[in-house]
Amino acid sequence: MTSIAPLSSALHAEITDKRRVLLISPDIEGPVRNGGIGTAFTALARALKSQGHDVTILYTLGTYIEQGTMDGWVRQYKKDGIRFIPRPDNDGPSLTAPMPRINSWLVYEWLKNCNEIFDVIYYPEWRGETYYALLARKMGLHFQNTAFIVVTHSPSVWAQEGNNKLPSSPEDLETEFLERQCIALADHMVSPSAYLINWMKRRNWVLPETYEALPNCAPAGLKSAIGSRKFPTALNEIVFFGRLEERKGLTLLCKALDRLDPATWTNIRQVTFLGKSSHELAFKKLIEKKTNNNWPVEIRIITNMDRTQANTYLSQPGRLAVIASLSENSPYSVMECLLQETAFIASNIGGIPELIAHQDQSRVLFEPQPQSLAECLTKCFETRFSFKPAKLSFSPDDIAKKWSELTQKIDLSAPEALSKAELPRISVCLTHYERPHLLGEALNSLFQQSYKNFEVIVVDDGSVKQSSKECLNRLSKHYEELEWKFIRSTNRYLGAARNLAASHATGEYLMFMDDDNIALPHELETYARCARQVDADILTCPFDIYHRDISAY
Repeated sequence: MTSIAPLSSALHAEITDKRRVLLISPDIEGPVRNGGIGTAFTALARALKSQGHDVTILYTLGTYIEQGTMDGWVRQYKKDGIRFIPRPDNDGPSLTAPMPRINSWLVYEWLKNCNEIFDVIYYPEWRGETYYALLARKMGLHFQNTAFIVVTHSPSVWAQEGNNKLPSSPEDLETEFLERQCIALADHMVSPSAYLINWMKRRNWVLPETYEALPNCAPAGLKSAIGSRKFPTALNEIVFFGRLEERKGLTLLCKALDRLDPATWTNIRQVTFLGKSSHELAFKKLIEKKTNNNWPVEIRIITNMDRTQANTYLSQPGRLAVIASLSENSPYSVMECLLQETAFIASNIGGIPELIAHQDQSRVLFEPQPQSLAECLTKCFETRFSFKPAKLSFSPDDIAKKWSELTQKIDLSAPEALSKAELPRISVCLTHYERPHLLGEALNSLFQQSYKNFEVIVVDDGSVKQSSKECLNRLSKHYEELEWKFIRSTNRYLGAARNLAASHATGEYLMFMDDDNIALPHELETYARCARQVDADILTCPFDIYHRDISAY
């Protein structure tokens, strides 16, 4: 069990008013048929709404939909009192970057331009979609009165480990960086399991100052069957329950079934694979091979059920759900089986044991090894296993209240603003060569800066045209009162010209410009505040492209 940091430094002692809450997620129930993040965030949204909070969902996949219509889901969530907003398509400049970085930038743009200020934002670390928003907040640009709470789910490198894979591209490394930063820059972290917190610690992930293990809210719309079910005296169907991939234990179950003896098979009429389809053909071929040669029963593969349909299927008499995962955080598949008193067995890895009452763990958990699973299946079927339901280790109602209390108590105070005395002097080093018509515009953009604690050093890199020389004379006289420096040099190209400008600088920071650059009115002020906010030695930023008809020059 991990040692969880106390909340006192990040949370107020007393519960305050209800909050304006935004949930940012690439997965949500409705447009997406099923999925762990979607189930978790839908359940959280409904739980917070039931506690009186104002709830909005930003669905970051935009127009992507697996069922129904987007307008239909917007209306459905509205009926439940929740604003559901599919992230708009990019109507700005074309973005060239790996998809996680593009999505993160579009989420930031939406948040920045949103008319509403949210008190609390919940988001998963997966694929790093809030990275740029968190970075802007850290640099003092936006969102200073908003608390960001990351809900850990499935870091990409953690999923790769579970699938016995290594990073295969630069994008994998970039995604891991984004995910790490989405955790490190958060105000508070919630993990549904202590297991995943320990996993991060062992790999030297930087965690927020405060964090805690708190189970996910119970699935939205799931009616608990605790205490109301009648149970069969015998089981006759094995149901693999999970995505059809290595990490979910597909190969593990296949190897375990190969170890069953004929006497056990006589009590099994069907093996069913229930879950989202994997795109890896190797697993499909594996199942086909077993179907044709090894298992003397009917094989069924079901990949098109949503969560409700899957739980209905599992609740039918005689079916045993097998959750054979090789790595898990806090799977809803287990929680749903516990809530509905479904007959199930599961591997004792990750956060699975944390969901199950201690007294029931030995009955329903197995080691994630083929022989251990085979022995567990033999016990279930050869002895005409009479299922006794396992119990959840917590009360779903208590968990929903704890999420609401966290939302109410999180500190929303902004950091103190920097005083003018704390803002640094900046030396703008501007290089010029034979473009007098552009140089004047560049200097004028500096003259109009909102920030005043700066100097300008212009280096002419050996211009020979008379028009350039005359322009330099006019500009140097025009800005004479500001004591801007104009230095004439022989032509030695950009590197030498910039070094020459820097050698005459007296500021704490250097900002390099060329004569075809225009500084936006708040550029220096933004740089100065960001530099002081994060104590940075080097800053950079994206740039806009502007077009000007220069035929008149």
